[in-house]
Amino acid sequence: MVARDVEGTIAQSNDRQIVVAQRTISKKRAERIKDKEIDRYAIIGFDFSDDKVQGANARLIERIRQKVTIASTINVVGSTDRMGDAQFNMDLSSRATSVAKALNSNNVNVTAIGEPLLSTGP
Repeated sequence: MVARDVEGTIAQSNDRQIVVAQRTISKKRAERIKDKEIDRYAIIGFDFSDDKVQGANARLIERIRQKVTIASTINVVGSTDRMGDAQFNMDLSSRATSVAKALNSNNVNVTAIGEPLLSTGP
């Protein structure tokens, strides 16, 4: 029997037994093997024409803050819909900045996307 792992290492057994060591994230950390853990949060909603973090969103951000470490890199992308004036929507994409402030972390990258970048057709 021959087995190959994702790194291309080959193991061969004439006895039809191959010892397999499972390497989990916790084992990697214990062994100090380089890895990343990525958490994604898809939607934080806001009230119409508002950029304040409140209610359920504030609780979600608090849960996220509890997971943030000094080594964390946080990317916040704020966008709006196409309703209303394009410049108003661009200004309203400051919601990303509001979320970044609520996270209260030093390593936050903020990207605000307004209506012109949301266009999907000609």
